[in-house]
Amino acid sequence: MDVVRIAIGCTAPLPSGVGADGRWDPPGVDGVQVLFTGLHDPNADDWSSVPEDADDDPATLERDLARVGWDRVDCYVADIAEYRPIAADAHARADRVLLLVGDWNIGGRLLWQARGVVDAVLCDHAGVETVERIGHAAIPTLIWGVRPEWPYVDPAAERDIDVLFIGSTNAAIHARRNAWLLRLGALADHANVVIRSRLYGPEYRAHMARAKLVFNHSVRGEANIRSYEGAVAGACVLNERGNPELPHVFTPDTDFATYDSEDLADVVRSLLQHDDRRLAIAAAGQQAVRAHTIDAHMTQRVESIRDWLAGDPPRAQRTPRSWAGLVEAQWLLGASARAWTSAGRVLAAAGGSALDVDRLVARGGMLLAA
Repeated sequence: MDVVRIAIGCTAPLPSGVGADGRWDPPGVDGVQVLFTGLHDPNADDWSSVPEDADDDPATLERDLARVGWDRVDCYVADIAEYRPIAADAHARADRVLLLVGDWNIGGRLLWQARGVVDAVLCDHAGVETVERIGHAAIPTLIWGVRPEWPYVDPAAERDIDVLFIGSTNAAIHARRNAWLLRLGALADHANVVIRSRLYGPEYRAHMARAKLVFNHSVRGEANIRSYEGAVAGACVLNERGNPELPHVFTPDTDFATYDSEDLADVVRSLLQHDDRRLAIAAAGQQAVRAHTIDAHMTQRVESIRDWLAGDPPRAQRTPRSWAGLVEAQWLLGASARAWTSAGRVLAAAGGSALDVDRLVARGGMLLAA
């Protein structure tokens, strides 16, 4: 059987077992060799960060392939493509180019620009319909998972926070969730409700370990990171009823508690009054989540890509001009001031003209100043 070579760019964190040269043999997946490429830091907490040397070392696939003696790959995956730099020469070094898009709800410009340029889009299960409607082949995948540094906490441990939410309250993105937080706050007269933002690392995990209930509400129907974190921390996680992706990880009302607009307050009160049920859900959720690690989900993703390639799907009709347009659209989603100089170089390497580069950097400066 021919070996399929897949390059995955800018992934963090990396699965276990990745070699010092970036190569990885996904366990149980025959006939596949994986190389992690690009500007990645396996220990980074901020996935959108750009390394200090990014301006002098723009992402190129040729450089990373040469490191392991490869000339081309069967498939290149731009990981978290709405935030992380795509390899400018991927179109010349890979037979197929895929985007993995997590926040497809705010990556519309990129997805529209990528039509006919990339061969498929990896996204969460909730995004398949939207991605296909835009005109892409969609490959569903579980994007997030349990990270190895997260400590498992006994659900029966002493907990002094009744209901906890930690996360962004940016109204531009989370207006709907903020409305739910107002409902949650209304319960503070009868329960210890804690709503926090800007907590990270050990302090974040310490708060999770103190919570009886962790409130969660997805942005777009995905199984978000909090749904995994709460279960690992031994809390009973509250997720919105009808979430389309969570059943791929958990059993609703067995591994997590569900709520809707009619019964949130009743669900919270009942779980706080009945410790046995709360603890049973927390324990079941923690047991279920153990199978859903970063390693497991990356392995499943690679297997899905291999099977998709085996079907010999139609190829995108890329041109240097359309590829340069995609790189421009992708870099315009970045938020780092350092990225704009590097963006110009990446666009030029992808076939853009000097005028294109100047326009990109100028537009980036305007966005950063807004």
